[in-house]
Amino acid sequence: MCVKIKRFSSIIIIAVLVIAMVAACGKKEEAAKTEKTEASTEAEGNQRQADEEDVAESEEITECGVTEEQLQDWYHTIESTMITEYIEPNNIEDFQWPTDELFWSDCTSLLTSYCIFVDLQSMDLNNLEVDLPDEELAVYKELQKKEPVVDDLYTSEENKAVIQAVYNATRKWAEKNEIDFGRFKIDQFSCQENFSANTFQ
Repeated sequence: MCVKIKRFSSIIIIAVLVIAMVAACGKKEEAAKTEKTEASTEAEGNQRQADEEDVAESEEITECGVTEEQLQDWYHTIESTMITEYIEPNNIEDFQWPTDELFWSDCTSLLTSYCIFVDLQSMDLNNLEVDLPDEELAVYKELQKKEPVVDDLYTSEENKAVIQAVYNATRKWAEKNEIDFGRFKIDQFSCQENFSANTFQ
């Protein structure tokens, strides 16, 4: 009887030890899972924060009044349009942007006129909150009626062809991007510098 009791006691002790070991292993596994989950959650949180920062950075408005992503898309659209509408049709092997100031003055003038034209389309000039002199109001009404055209420029036919391609590219770009033309700024000198630095490299 004593032997049976001892054997039974031994079995109970072993069972308790096994249960304790299993429980300990279970706790370790649970702790490991918790640690892994916490690490995964932290990594996801860090990634989400990085993504949000990237989005915020990409949506930051540049000096031109558009996001950097929109600006780069403008340069890309200009380059691709220049290739299909000017460079390839004229069999030009090595295109270089014109360097004379008159070209860039005419180019930025036309693009600025286009920006004003598009911006004016959303305005009711007869019911403005600000009182404008009659002469100035008449000018805006005239600009609102007619989209600017390259043929109105007093420049060479070659310059007109290049400017036309840039103008067409800007229109394509505007159609696929939500551009606030009341904020979009085109400067002659930065335009020349940026076109040269961001296209045909």
